Amino acid sequence: MGTKSKKASIIVIVLLVMFVAIPALAFTIVDYNSIEFLSGQEYIVTVNGNQVEFNEHIGKPVLLKTGRIFVPVRVISENMSYNVDWSRDTWGEGIRKVWVKDNEKEVELTIGSDKAIIDGQERYLDYDADGKPVTGARVFVHKDRIYVPLRFIAEVFEAKLEYEKCDDVHYISINTEESTGEKEVNKAIESLLKMGQAKKVPVLLYHHILTEEEIKNYDWENNSSVISLENFREQMDYLNDNGYYTAILDELYGFLNGTKELPKRTVVITFDDGYLSNHIYAYPIMKEYGLKGTIFMIGEASINPQIPFNPKYLQFISNSEIKNYEDVFKYGCHTYSLHKANENGRPLLMSAEKDEILSDLKKNKELWETSYIAYPHGKYNKDIIACIKELGYTMAFTIKPGYISKDSDRLQLPRFIVYPSTDLNEFAKIVKGDF
Repeated sequence: MGTKSKKASIIVIVLLVMFVAIPALAFTIVDYNSIEFLSGQEYIVTVNGNQVEFNEHIGKPVLLKTGRIFVPVRVISENMSYNVDWSRDTWGEGIRKVWVKDNEKEVELTIGSDKAIIDGQERYLDYDADGKPVTGARVFVHKDRIYVPLRFIAEVFEAKLEYEKCDDVHYISINTEESTGEKEVNKAIESLLKMGQAKKVPVLLYHHILTEEEIKNYDWENNSSVISLENFREQMDYLNDNGYYTAILDELYGFLNGTKELPKRTVVITFDDGYLSNHIYAYPIMKEYGLKGTIFMIGEASINPQIPFNPKYLQFISNSEIKNYEDVFKYGCHTYSLHKANENGRPLLMSAEKDEILSDLKKNKELWETSYIAYPHGKYNKDIIACIKELGYTMAFTIKPGYISKDSDRLQLPRFIVYPSTDLNEFAKIVKGDF
């Protein structure tokens, strides 16, 4: 979901109400220390293709506070056809509460509060990777404008955000209008939900894919990470024939947070390492069936194109080509250069110093514009977990077998490895939840 240097894009679910601007009125000012203006960087925001014009009085419309992005909103909510209302405090000294609403939903915000009331239900504005409330994320006022966390907006109103970066210009495109394809997908989900909601979700893990002939001819038969194209096709046939929905990681994150309902027959497909065979062999089959997946990429392996495809060697996807495959695949972090083992056979991620780990994971996070990571070889410890939390990763995947439920640890999520020996009966048990 990103390119190496000048362009990175990520699709996330974003809200509609971001900044409530109420000019020419006195606000009750709340402390907003630690605001950082993202100097040297320009932000351009569009709603349904139309650029939002911000009042020059605002200055930079996007602010960073306590490590979180806050955005301004009356202008944005009105661009999205939302109504904004407010009330003053008891003494009439300033505005205390703001409501953003349409015919279906009402969000009540209080200046200085870390909570909101959504259709009568109270919730925190933000949660950390463990699902615990972040009490430092509060509604605040700056230059007579009200700011709230962008992430909160994303989760409440379920608009789509496309984020792109080119040099020092950041483009935030908010889309509240479903495309034809999205309408079809949502209609399919609604139909599947009638058959029941998921209580637990299996995440499948693949690595390398070759044809049976290639596996035999190039001595891959003893490699447990290489499955045959024929077996992969059979497994994808099974998912398609039995009505399984393949959720992307944003949807899985919403499922964990209780903001997204998934059909009972839901599965998540992931690939580790970023082998070129994922594009050559997995992509056409998944595209044919409308299936989605995520590839966890090794940053340094993706720098240079490694084509043409040669089944004799391990070749990696380059980030210059991924834009051609984003209709099926999203891309996540598998470290930048800490995937290999040291001279003692210990994964570099496990043996590196904290500063090196932070630098490596930050580099890959920025490269792919992702908040999701898979631990190399499934190895990690409490220090590594602390590092990924510090960097803002919100989900991390292991290779421990098991199902994901709403009480799963978001930074120790299980996956089922699909081995060459995994036959269709075993595969069916895994996706049915019977393994």
